[in-house]
Amino acid sequence: WNFLSRDEKLSWFTKMANIYTVDQKYYLDGDENTRYVSGNYATEFCIRMQGYNKNITDLAGGTRKQIMDKYNESLELNGRSNIPVCFVSRVRFDDNGNALGAHGMNALLIGNNPLEFNDWIWYEPQGNILVNPGDWTGSIPFNSRISIYKLENFGGELAWGDDMPSTFLGSPVTVENSTQLITFKIDSNGASSVDVFSPNLLTTKPTVGVEDENTSIPVGFYLAQNYPNPFNSNTTIQFDIPLNPPSKGDNNVVETLHATSLQLLVYDITGKEITTLVDNVNTSGSYSVEWNATGYPSGIYFYQLQSNSDVIATRKMLLLR
Repeated sequence: WNFLSRDEKLSWFTKMANIYTVDQKYYLDGDENTRYVSGNYATEFCIRMQGYNKNITDLAGGTRKQIMDKYNESLELNGRSNIPVCFVSRVRFDDNGNALGAHGMNALLIGNNPLEFNDWIWYEPQGNILVNPGDWTGSIPFNSRISIYKLENFGGELAWGDDMPSTFLGSPVTVENSTQLITFKIDSNGASSVDVFSPNLLTTKPTVGVEDENTSIPVGFYLAQNYPNPFNSNTTIQFDIPLNPPSKGDNNVVETLHATSLQLLVYDITGKEITTLVDNVNTSGSYSVEWNATGYPSGIYFYQLQSNSDVIATRKMLLLR
């Protein structure tokens, strides 16, 4: 994702949002297990876009909860798009600073600076539409505060509800326990400013090499998700090679001196190797390769980075005709 340009991110997000739109649900009626409020739409869209893995710990080191039953129909769509969509809590205020109402929606950083309001796009999951301050029946009204959160767990202190993302991951309520990334203020004229942001928020984009321009030395092996995915005929795969090859220890920790005989291979759903995209690369750096799947049938394929026949990483991609 980080390799894409602003326009490419916007285009890819729009396509995926159209495919994985959250269907209309009960809104403010029905029982609590089926009723959806705006925050539930935003939560489910986060699950479909960025994904949620209960088998890893949250930012505070706690055990993640299961996905709520309300979102069970999205389990098969969990993280399908591999796009880092965030949860947004919007609170509107009157001229005296009194809170008038709250609303849940989504945000995605497509620019380089998360402290710039216009480097984010704002998405209304109930209407499958991008919005700006003052748009679409007040999704982002003037005189409001917009807080962006990561989906790290459900419920907990100060959360909207047990079936929505945690805003804090435990006691005490501190910055370290917060899942909040940044809050923007929108004034009465629609102008935006930063209210508060996490000290852990990355505010500059890392410099990486692309193609065969090894302007930076990766610290570890990395195999990116192909894009676009799903794709029709052409897709791009990017990967990093550090100075040293992987060991078979945790996280592919490197132990020897030189990277040798790196291959990038593609397999079909049966495990049959169908093509070699990269062979015998041994120079540290960041690389990008395009696969033209013309002539191959629709279906699931796997691409795998190997070193001397040892598997480093494998990812799945979907070819649609």
